[in-house]
Amino acid sequence: MQVEQPLFTVATITYNSGKWVRQTIESILASTYENFELIISDDCSTDDTWEIIQQYNDPRIRAWRNESNMGEYPNRN
Repeated sequence: MQVEQPLFTVATITYNSGKWVRQTIESILASTYENFELIISDDCSTDDTWEIIQQYNDPRIRAWRNESNMGEYPNRN
């Protein structure tokens, strides 16, 4: 009998993280644990962060971009 994996949530915030965001996403997607959701909240980056995030077409990734920069702590909420 195979036991179903519980849903696991990974949440990350980004702001001008183009240098690291691809590595972050790839690391999570490479996990052997498959029942997860990756929630990405971009705080209106001005670099290529949002464009990189949008390149991923995986139903486990939910991403949104704030219309204006809110700052780190409000973006976490």
